[in-house]
Amino acid sequence: MNNAPGGLIVMKKAVISFLVGFCILMGSVVYVHATLIDWGINSEYFKDTDAGFFWYDPNEFAGWSLIAIDVFVTSSSIWEWATPMEVFSLLFKETSGVALEQVIGPSSYTWTSPINGKETMEWLGFYSPASPNAGVGVGSEENVSPLFNKITSLSYVSDIGSYTSRPGAWLRSNSDPTVPAPATLILLGSGLIAFAGFRRKFGK
Repeated sequence: MNNAPGGLIVMKKAVISFLVGFCILMGSVVYVHATLIDWGINSEYFKDTDAGFFWYDPNEFAGWSLIAIDVFVTSSSIWEWATPMEVFSLLFKETSGVALEQVIGPSSYTWTSPINGKETMEWLGFYSPASPNAGVGVGSEENVSPLFNKITSLSYVSDIGSYTSRPGAWLRSNSDPTVPAPATLILLGSGLIAFAGFRRKFGK
C-alpha cells in the first residue's frame, strides 16, 4: 500500500512526458508544413503552404485608396478580401530561413518595445471596404533565429491612419495567380487564330 503513491507519481510523470513529447512532435509537424514561400515572377505574392492560400504582398497596395483596391478585387476573378481570421491564421508561420520581407514584401513600419528594447516589424493593411478606417496586421519580433523570419504577433486597429500613412491590403486567392485563367487562354487563342487568318489573307 505504501508503494501506491510512488507508483502514481511515476505514472503521472510518464503521462506528462508523453504529452510534452506529443506537443513537441505536433509542433514540429506544423512548422515543417506551415511555411511561407515567395511567389510570382516579381515576388509580388507569397504562398501559405499549410492553408494552400496565395496572398498578395500587402505592401503592393501601399498608397492605393480603399476604393481603388476594392475595384481591383471586384474586377478580379481570383482575388478576394481576406477576413481578419484568415490573416490571423498566419501567426507562428515562418519562412524557410530567409527574412520575412523577402517573402511577404516590405513591412509597413518598425517599432521598438519600451519594455525589452526589441524591434518589431509590422505589416498593416485594409481587410474590407465595409470597415474603411480599420486594419489588421501581423508582426515579427527580432531575435527570432534567423531574425524576422517568423510571424510572432497580430494586431487589429480601429484607426489605421494613425499607424501608417500608406497602409497595404490583405487579399488572398485559392488559385495560383501565376497561372492564366481559362478565359484569358481562350482570348489569347482567339487572338492568335485571328492573327494567323489576317496573315494568310493579306500575306499573299
